[in-house]
Amino acid sequence: MKNTQFLILRLLSIAFLLFCGAIQSAKADDKNNIAIIAGQFQSPGDLLTLNSASFPTRLGVGTAGQVLSTNGTTLSWASKFAMDTGTAAAAGTTAADCVALTASHSRVTGADATKGACLPLLASRNIGDEFIVTNADTTNALKVYSAGVAELISGQAGTTAISLAAKLQLICRKYDTTNWYCGKTVTPY
Repeated sequence: MKNTQFLILRLLSIAFLLFCGAIQSAKADDKNNIAIIAGQFQSPGDLLTLNSASFPTRLGVGTAGQVLSTNGTTLSWASKFAMDTGTAAAAGTTAADCVALTASHSRVTGADATKGACLPLLASRNIGDEFIVTNADTTNALKVYSAGVAELISGQAGTTAISLAAKLQLICRKYDTTNWYCGKTVTPY
């Protein structure tokens, strides 16, 4: 976190110095453009960015808890650690007929030690994405499979279930195109 904050502050200071240098080296006929740029700032924390036409544009300060993000071309504010949640009922007894989980944090009900839930296809996730399965049953284990036949869960075939005891969580991270690496919590929630 400190390295990220330092990097952001360093980049902002470099941008500010470049901006100040642009103002000092401006010609007389550029004074009007500088006034337009300066007019973009409306609140403390505003950032100056360039739009697709390379014209200075204001990016207003984000709200509490947001972080600066990019899609590769433009800056925006995004929620920190946003994770979608959902609930699904366990189904089937194999990787072929288990309930498909889609939410990044999935609470699964109805486990009976034979029913299962499938992690999403690795192709639908980015490397490094985290996926959490919570067994909501108070007494029975839940079988967790990979959705892809060629996908591995912690080194074992995705068609082989990981047994998740009652009230525990399985936390999985996409490692590459064929591997989920998972770990179980040891204390019931």
